[in-house]
Amino acid sequence: MAHTRGQGTHRLGIGLLLVAIGLCILLHNLQVLELSPFLSRWWPLLIILLGLWKLIIWGAQSLSSGSLLMVIGILCLLATLDVITWSALFRIWPVFLIIIGAWVLLRPTRHLSEKLRAAEGEDIDTVDAWALFGGAERQVSSLQFKGGKATAMFGGIEIDLRKARMAEGEHSLDLTAIFAGIEIRVPETWDVWVTGSPIFGGIDDKRASRANGRTTSGGRLHINAFAMFGGVEIKN
Repeated sequence: MAHTRGQGTHRLGIGLLLVAIGLCILLHNLQVLELSPFLSRWWPLLIILLGLWKLIIWGAQSLSSGSLLMVIGILCLLATLDVITWSALFRIWPVFLIIIGAWVLLRPTRHLSEKLRAAEGEDIDTVDAWALFGGAERQVSSLQFKGGKATAMFGGIEIDLRKARMAEGEHSLDLTAIFAGIEIRVPETWDVWVTGSPIFGGIDDKRASRANGRTTSGGRLHINAFAMFGGVEIKN
């Protein structure tokens, strides 16, 4: 039920934000409201607020994507306020590579035996996949699948869940694609619902059928996707 509340709050916040932005732009075009100073100097606040919103609603599940959005927004805001120059910002962009590299080195790694099982088909209950300037494939055959997370940056991830069975209860699969692509394949009889936040990207639910009451799993899977200059596809 926590995921359901988060989903509803997330949709409400995104909807209100879009309505507010559209209304302000309309009033500006009708010369009722002057937004030129905001559009030229304060627009990065929208990126910061989006990152903050993800952290508040989804918490640790969106720590990486929410924090990245806030950092990008803050740097752009400093540039528009002339605290730093755009040329200086372009010169320090490799800092992002350093941060990503440090994250890769410091993040928890799976046990060697789990990695060996992954080559033939993972029977672990949760997915933890990432790809940086490369690709990753996961074939999950767990009989008690409980969700997980996948993060792709400048790469791609494919996760095949068609041989897996879902555990009882509600589970979440959190996907983050930044300049990358993620493809998820689920069984036709799974109860799955998809939410997400695309920013100059796409989140496509391409399942041929949506269970229609024919669910054979006792659980429910919530796929929460974030795509920025990338794409996420859910298929069966």
